[in-house]
Amino acid sequence: MVSGGCRSAGGAPVLGVDTASPPLWTSSFIRLCACTVLLFGAYHALTPILPVFFAQRQMNGLQVGALLSAFLAASLLVRPFAGVLSDRVAPAWLMTMGLLGFAACAAAYPFAPGFWPLLAARLIQGASYALFYTGAAASLLSQSPPQRKAEALAWFGNAIKIAMAAAPALGLWMAGWRALAPFWLSALAALGALPLALKTPEIQRATAVRESGELSGSPWRLARLIEAGALFPGWMMAGNTLLFGAMMAYAPLLTSEKGLPSQGWFYAVFSIALIASRAVTSPWADRFGREIVALPGVTLTILSVAALALASNPLSFLAATACYGLSAGCVQPSLMALASDRAPACRQGAAMATFTLLNDFGIAAGSFLMPYWGEAIGYRSALLALCALAGLAWIALLASAVRAGALRARM
Repeated sequence: MVSGGCRSAGGAPVLGVDTASPPLWTSSFIRLCACTVLLFGAYHALTPILPVFFAQRQMNGLQVGALLSAFLAASLLVRPFAGVLSDRVAPAWLMTMGLLGFAACAAAYPFAPGFWPLLAARLIQGASYALFYTGAAASLLSQSPPQRKAEALAWFGNAIKIAMAAAPALGLWMAGWRALAPFWLSALAALGALPLALKTPEIQRATAVRESGELSGSPWRLARLIEAGALFPGWMMAGNTLLFGAMMAYAPLLTSEKGLPSQGWFYAVFSIALIASRAVTSPWADRFGREIVALPGVTLTILSVAALALASNPLSFLAATACYGLSAGCVQPSLMALASDRAPACRQGAAMATFTLLNDFGIAAGSFLMPYWGEAIGYRSALLALCALAGLAWIALLASAVRAGALRARM
């Protein structure tokens, strides 16, 4: 299936159609975004707290690393199963189970007596996160106007980014007040999202297909767990997030090397540019085509990350950071919408699970490779090498756009 025409999911952009007319900011959409801010706020409030908390519990470096990695590992493993479930059950159920599990684990951390109970809590919390995230994404696609799909996904992503920007500082501030306060804050934020999650509407399109029998048979075969239509956009996204993961691993060293007083400058400029870019460019992806917006975004991402590695002073570094944020804002909503376009209506949850699985895999791969390559060839050279690796995704996306006629159709 190609961009620019109508697809089984009913959401691909159509030339000449005014995509701004259907309402996006309905009460259910606002509730979903608020629910997302609360859950991701609960998560990020603990992000700067947990490494210190684990170390204070007499954990060695290997144990701390295992505890920090367990959350992501559980989230990635559970994601495909959550995707299948989100196509078969009400998203409110998945989101509620995710919020309850997340809140219970956040509240239990201070009382866990040792490494193994903490590891169990991290695994359960990672699985709970996957349930919520996948259910929320499936619900978002169901209730948003198909003509504004990329825009809806952009604001969903912005809700996550807003929580990511504010919650860590709030968690640190509360830790200075009382050591256990961030854990209570995290649990209460997740529980506070419950009333919003319970009002999430049923996915009518999936319900109709489910009743027609098209979802019959075992849902746990590999072909059902992974949505093939989302694989190409997902791998393109992984090539992009590979650089994000590398930047997250390298940011403390890079900001110090460029003369910035704090890595907070990098995160602040990047986040502001990202949020603004998503708001502006996502309607273009709905109106003119996914690849038309994603391809320049991937191009600018590679160039801006290379510029970050080569920047010689704080001003050029921050300028490159702003370009990086602008480019990243173009890419994810466009490719995420493309993944939805290429999947059947009854497989939207599986499509989102597959896409976000590959998105997070790219981040993990970049975070893993950067320290090893940095030690071997130097961090600047390692970042440039990863830019070259991400260039393979750019070539594949360009070839796909040309083959599909997405570029010729708009010239």
